[in-house]
Amino acid sequence: MSNRFPFVPPVRSAVLFIISAGWLFPLYGAIHLVLTWAQTEVSPTLRGKRPLENSFPHLSAADDLFALSFAWAAVAIGLTIFLRRKHSTAL
Repeated sequence: MSNRFPFVPPVRSAVLFIISAGWLFPLYGAIHLVLTWAQTEVSPTLRGKRPLENSFPHLSAADDLFALSFAWAAVAIGLTIFLRRKHSTAL
């Protein structure tokens, strides 16, 4: 198995992988909430019916999850750049 980050030990590499890929989970949650909102609010309205419920909390939670996922991705990118730069200057 090849090490994705050859300049760090395997345990640290696993942690870096989790940090690098972890932002996808809140992004999935945000997309799911937006689609749920569309299904409960927009779809009945387009068919001329009254929406089932007030799904405003879906959009509020989706907004928070989008912000979390993009902040997480920025930290992951910054950490990867920092570690690669640190490794490249050590050579």
